[in-house]
Amino acid sequence: FFAVETLASRVASSQLHAVGCPELAATTREEYVDIASKLGLDVEL
Repeated sequence: FFAVETLASRVASSQLHAVGCPELAATTREEYVDIASKLGLDVEL
């Protein structure tokens, strides 16, 4: 579920924004896959 679909996903999105990581909040499946791929390939994380 994405930030626009359920209360839980909106809360999670809000928390990501609150901790300074709004770039991790996906609004589509494609965006989620893109974010996950970038995180998975980033050796500095």
